[in-house]
Amino acid sequence: MRKSAMIEEPVKNELNQLKESLGLKNDTDTIVFLLSLYKETREIPKAAFELLVKLQR
Repeated sequence: MRKSAMIEEPVKNELNQLKESLGLKNDTDTIVFLLSLYKETREIPKAAFELLVKLQR
């Protein structure tokens, strides 16, 4: 099943940059990599945690 997500342009640009720098084929592979990284990370960096709190508001 394929679904589309609405992603704001600045975020899409960053996702594309990450995809290119990692040498991945598509956005799905990039997101799968990021999810895997998140699952394996024991601690969230302070800057990322601060962003999380900001986004939750």
